[in-house]
Amino acid sequence: MMPYAAADPELTAYERSHLDLVRYARILLWVLASLNGAFAVLAPTLYTAAAYTDPQTDPQSTPALIIGGLCVALSVVTVGVLPLMIAAVGLGRGARWGWLLTILAGILYTPSLCLPVGVFLLYAMLNERVRAAFLRD
Repeated sequence: MMPYAAADPELTAYERSHLDLVRYARILLWVLASLNGAFAVLAPTLYTAAAYTDPQTDPQSTPALIIGGLCVALSVVTVGVLPLMIAAVGLGRGARWGWLLTILAGILYTPSLCLPVGVFLLYAMLNERVRAAFLRD
């Protein structure tokens, strides 16, 4: 077997979505979306708890802290949850746009503390077999 053998002739969307690395990337995307969703739910609660329990907090600044918590939650949902869920659904359908969103997520996670996550997503999506399967349309 040659090390750079050609990819499978033509994979259907179902077959593309069931490649091993694609399945592992989908699982990772759903886990990350769930963790970000949990943080988005907890953020307003933690901000509100800090506003009510800290004796040094001015009572007039409590609404600002609550609104700040809601803004953090909204930004986490729009940046951290929805794109990951959309990418996971796209990979599940075997769609090229899901593949591209997953590459984008890997690029965004790589220069952060989530370096292993970003590197795995990039490796999984830019693997020769996966790349050839998604670019053959």
